[in-house]
Amino acid sequence: MGLTPNVVDGNPIQAAWGNEIRDRTSQVFANAAERDAQWTAPPDGAFAVTLDDGLTHQRVLGEWYPTAGLIRQSTVRRASQAVAAGTALGMAPPGIAGFWSTVADGTVTFLRPGVYATGISANRSGATATFFTRLTWTLAGNVQPSLRGIAAALLGSSYAYCTWTSYALANDRCQFVVQNQEAAAVPLVISASLVYMGATPGPVDT
Repeated sequence: MGLTPNVVDGNPIQAAWGNEIRDRTSQVFANAAERDAQWTAPPDGAFAVTLDDGLTHQRVLGEWYPTAGLIRQSTVRRASQAVAAGTALGMAPPGIAGFWSTVADGTVTFLRPGVYATGISANRSGATATFFTRLTWTLAGNVQPSLRGIAAALLGSSYAYCTWTSYALANDRCQFVVQNQEAAAVPLVISASLVYMGATPGPVDT
């Protein structure tokens, strides 16, 4: 499926053309490359669907933006992860093709511009321990101050978490880490999540 052909001036509109218009409220393409190659001058306000990712995009100020809010989400949870004495453990959500990739040290590399929400939590159930969670963002090549969640004791357990949402460019990064500050290994319940929230331009830091 590609761009609906133009009607030539003075020619009758064929039934096949009318049926296609009836069935399509948006232009439908295999992917963004086909869209951009076939529809070289779409007007602002136009809509297009790309079948490879199932997204609807709208043309705004000469650019395409996904219309959905929540686009992609990935979460990892380990119910009993031993973190060695005095060491940091990287643990990031699994990668999603076309959105972000993940490596073993807990670093995520963003593959497309957009707003990303990150979070990591750790819990020592039934006992207290000293540890913290950490998110370290690298934006446009500049490492940002790390966000830390220090473990707090609650009903004989310890819990730490931190979250951060920001606009990121392609190749920006975020590292998800849990740091054990005890002199012995500590078993923790660890969860990390990452959400791509859309291609809204401009910084959205919280």
